[in-house]
Amino acid sequence: MANVKKSVKERIENDEDFCYCPRLGNSVKNLIEKNPEGVDNERIAKVLLTTEEEIEAIFESAIAKLRKNLNL
Repeated sequence: MANVKKSVKERIENDEDFCYCPRLGNSVKNLIEKNPEGVDNERIAKVLLTTEEEIEAIFESAIAKLRKNLNL
């Protein structure tokens, strides 16, 4: 089981269209199409096999980089 989870995490990290959501074919594209208004951090964490705290940290880091690039 640990090897299966490790290979899934590797696919999440390396395949830009892969997320752990078998119901939607493990596809980020399908997840977005099904939820055009977006999903909450809990759902994002679940399909990326991570925590809500890590999702929030990634979000904050992305916003900081955007602000820096826009000189805000």
